[in-house]
Amino acid sequence: MKFYGKKQEGKPQISNVEDYKKFFDSLQEGEAFEVTLIKSKDIRNLKMNNLYWWWLSILSKDSGYTKKELHSYFKEQFLCKESKINGKIVLDCESTADLSTKDYITYLENVSREAIQNFNCFLPDPDQLL
Repeated sequence: MKFYGKKQEGKPQISNVEDYKKFFDSLQEGEAFEVTLIKSKDIRNLKMNNLYWWWLSILSKDSGYTKKELHSYFKEQFLCKESKINGKIVLDCESTADLSTKDYITYLENVSREAIQNFNCFLPDPDQLL
């Protein structure tokens, strides 16, 4: 389980502190756990993620595909790399949750372009919403 935070006013602030507390409370007395602190990369934010899933809702209604199907389609289109292992083609796909803000913006731009070109669906402009 990962927990994220920021240094604010000289102190650590954990963004999902309730999950942290639940995790800590679930440990038995004397049970070991590990804490690793690293500088986090700038990952996509909640507004960007909400925009993406709103877009998928719009596209789902327009196309008849489910949001999950569309999410898988776009991930495969833009976040997967093919490799061959023992003669078999394997897809290695990045998770949208792990994308930096910059990479997520590129992903959203690709999704918007793909929606227009292959689904004939114009999605709301993210610059007006973010």
